[in-house]
Amino acid sequence: MKIKSEMMIAFSAIFVSMATLFVYMYQARIMQNQLHTSVWPYIEWLYNNANNEFSISVENKGIGPAIIHDVSMKLDQQAMGSNSELFKKLLGSSNFNFVNSTVEGRVLLPGEKVEMVHVFDKEAARAIDSLLLWTNSPHTFELEICYCSVYDDCWKTNGTKAIVSQCLEE
Repeated sequence: MKIKSEMMIAFSAIFVSMATLFVYMYQARIMQNQLHTSVWPYIEWLYNNANNEFSISVENKGIGPAIIHDVSMKLDQQAMGSNSELFKKLLGSSNFNFVNSTVEGRVLLPGEKVEMVHVFDKEAARAIDSLLLWTNSPHTFELEICYCSVYDDCWKTNGTKAIVSQCLEE
């Protein structure tokens, strides 16, 4: 059975069309990944205990805005609703000089840094530092921040480690 030249041309055109379709689909996927990467936020929280003061700062070190959805703080596996509650549980009082700043619900631009808490009282700052963050501390302290990109790709951070997460669905 002879294949007519018109049929060969038709099959060749279909093959080339299908190959082109797959190439375009692959290219579109690469471009989508590139777009998501071009707005990747990277949130870190770090503590500072310099000058006999204590602070916890949150910074966006990524290249895109970070939408902060949730901040959870735990002391010895127990949820803390505020810095005051944390200090009362830790020190028995929160009656000392400190300032708070809300991070939850904010959009942090690339390079933007916000101090969540800053304790100016020297004695309280030293006590908080030793009770929370020293390696032989009697307490466990956890601070997790759920944040998303403008494309709703979400992560959790527990300091300097970002974990890909579905933190909005938990």
